[in-house]
Amino acid sequence: MKPNSPDKINDIVFALSQRKEPSPNSIINEMLKNLPPLAINRLSSFATSAMSLGSFPTRWKAATVLMLRLLGLQRWPKPWRRFYYTCQKSL
Repeated sequence: MKPNSPDKINDIVFALSQRKEPSPNSIINEMLKNLPPLAINRLSSFATSAMSLGSFPTRWKAATVLMLRLLGLQRWPKPWRRFYYTCQKSL
């Protein structure tokens, strides 16, 4: 598997939207955008190791599932839809 370079991680971080809610760990995207180069390098090596081992932290796999009813749909198909709230910092 191709390793994640710090430049690629930096591009992913800067592509994150400014208007998103904080993740469950209360990290907002602006915090990630202000990380120093050393932190980006460490994040890159961590992501590369996790991908090569095929093992990700359990917290990265967690999601909050919300069931929302779509207005105006009273019959089949069911008017309920699932929406997943996950931590988007899982590069």
